[in-house]
Amino acid sequence: MKKAVAWVRVVVGQIIVGIFLFSYFGILKAPPQGWPTKETRANETTGTMTTKERFKHVLMLWPYMIPLFIVYFAEYLIQAGAWTSYSFDPSQVSIPENRDEAYLWLNFLYQWGVFISRSSTILFVLNRTALWIMPFLQIGMLLLFSFNATHQFWNGLSLLVPAFITGLLGGGVYVNAFTLISKEVEQAYVEFSLSAASVADTLGIIGGDILAMFLQGCIYQQLGFANQADVTCPFA
Repeated sequence: MKKAVAWVRVVVGQIIVGIFLFSYFGILKAPPQGWPTKETRANETTGTMTTKERFKHVLMLWPYMIPLFIVYFAEYLIQAGAWTSYSFDPSQVSIPENRDEAYLWLNFLYQWGVFISRSSTILFVLNRTALWIMPFLQIGMLLLFSFNATHQFWNGLSLLVPAFITGLLGGGVYVNAFTLISKEVEQAYVEFSLSAASVADTLGIIGGDILAMFLQGCIYQQLGFANQADVTCPFA
C-alpha cells in the first residue's frame, strides 16, 4: 500500500512539473520589447545608478517586501517546525515513520495550493490591501498548527485543508507581490525591483528555517519525546 501511495506521489509530481514546463514554453509570451540582452541591459537606467540610489530604491519597495518576508517566515516555521510533529493518528505521534507520512501529505497539499495560487494572476490580480492581509492570515495558520501540535484537538486527514490554504496564502503573496511591482513600479526600474524584492522572501525562508528547529524542539518536549528533536527547546 505504501509503495502504491509513493508511486502516486511520484506520478502526480511529474505531471505538475510537466504543467509548469508547458506553461513556460507554450503559454507565456515574450514581452513586447523582447527578452533583455547584454547590450540592452547595459543601456538600462539602473545600470548607471549609484549605490546610494540603489539602496534608496530598495527601501521604496517595502510595501511588497514586508508581506513577502512575513508570509515566508511564517510558512517555513509551519513547514519545518510545526508539521514535523504531526501524525494523522495522534496516539502514534511519537513514531517517526507516522510523522514522516503525515509530513509528506501535508506538504503535498501545500504544493497544490502554491501551484493554484501562483497561477491565479492570469484571472485576477489582488491589490495592496489584500497583499498585506494574507501574511497575517499565514501567521494565524502558524498559530493554529503550532497550538494544535501540542494540544491535538484537530486530527486526521481534514488537516490537509488548512495545509492547502497555507500553500494558497504563500503562493498568493509571492505572485501578487511581483505582479504588482511589474505594474506599479516605473518601467525602467521594474527588472531591478523584481530582483531586489526577491531578497525579502529569501530572508523570510532563512529566518523561518532557523527558528523552526527551536519550535520543533519545544513541541517535541511538550509531547514527551524531546530526545527525537534536532535542537533542544530554549525554554526547557
